[in-house]
Amino acid sequence: MSSQFGRKYAYNKAFKGDSKRLPVSLRSQYGKRLSHLNAALTDCVLELTIQKQLFMLHCEEFT
Repeated sequence: MSSQFGRKYAYNKAFKGDSKRLPVSLRSQYGKRLSHLNAALTDCVLELTIQKQLFMLHCEEFT
């Protein structure tokens, strides 16, 4: 009977450890994805800013 309780305790202990690791893992994955999205968005904004400045310079040449 004690070995049966021992197995149940070991299972619950492992489950609790996994359940604590999962949210941390998900936060880490979302953090990485968010970081990549922010980097891509920053690149797009910078590219648009450069294109706008070039366009404005080009328009000034004709005025």
